[in-house]
Amino acid sequence: MKKLLLLSLIAATSFSPSAIVCAAKTATPQTPVPQIDPLRMAAIQGTGQQIRDLIAKDATLKSEQNMASALVIAIACRNVGGVRTLLELGANPNADISPAGQASDLWAATQAMACFIQAATAVDIKQDGMALDQKADGTVATKSVPKTDEQRARELAEAQEIFDMVVAHTKTDLRKKNSAGMNVYLQASIAQAAMQGVDKAPKTVEAIQHVTQTLEKELTKRKIKPETLLKDAPQEVTRALKEMETQSKKAVTRA
Repeated sequence: MKKLLLLSLIAATSFSPSAIVCAAKTATPQTPVPQIDPLRMAAIQGTGQQIRDLIAKDATLKSEQNMASALVIAIACRNVGGVRTLLELGANPNADISPAGQASDLWAATQAMACFIQAATAVDIKQDGMALDQKADGTVATKSVPKTDEQRARELAEAQEIFDMVVAHTKTDLRKKNSAGMNVYLQASIAQAAMQGVDKAPKTVEAIQHVTQTLEKELTKRKIKPETLLKDAPQEVTRALKEMETQSKKAVTRA
């Protein structure tokens, strides 16, 4: 149970509004979708050139919040070219995507990590996709869309490429904390500890290991000691991690 609770800290951002809006990628043309500006729509599945053309025609689309929001949407939709273009055009990867005055746990790095882990989990449990479904009365609901193993593998590769891209971006602040006071490396370390000994989710475990190793390499490159970022853990998380470590040691001893 503790493992699931700790892992939920990481998975929480997977259910952000930007992730849900990507159902439009698989929705039928007749399905109504929420009205969003052209840049955010292009972030769903538009090309890098389309994004450049939109901004060239309308400079008002290039506000910091608008660009950051489009970036998070592109990440959630695994739009590799869109993410790359938005970063090149100056989208702030550290901007919070939340209503004014409210704390946010959602910015580029957290979204990229959550989507990568979510994509790996989808491979392990053979999870299907989601699409919007218009009912006869005009309401819109979601429906399951079958996916092949090849589709899931491709989506995982895209999510990994995006995560690596966001982490390596020079403007990405790896020290940034969420509303609970935890940075991305700490969240990844918690997820890795939570998944120790789990043998039924090999891709998820592999993805989390890739996350922590990639972050460690980038932190070292920036001359930041990874262990210093682990000091941000709230007391309840520290206690839970220690309990998990003790249980793991007992399990090894019994074996």
